Amino acid sequence: MTVVNGQADYDFAAVPGSPDYPVQGGRVTVRVVDPSTSQVLGVFAGAHTDVNGNFGQAIVSPASLGRTRCWWK
Repeated sequence: MTVVNGQADYDFAAVPGSPDYPVQGGRVTVRVVDPSTSQVLGVFAGAHTDVNGNFGQAIVSPASLGRTRCWWK
């Protein structure tokens, strides 16, 4: 098992600068995707962003290599 860490920020086009505001309390979903076929090898959820937009989502490595993609809502 490993943990995917990241930070989620809003980037409003009308507000200069980046990042503009952290995503607070967003539900995180991590997908491990095969880069050559785009097949989803694993989906992991349960983490939420903190007040600064930071998150850590535990994942179990799939049988084959892939790339991680993160979404938050």
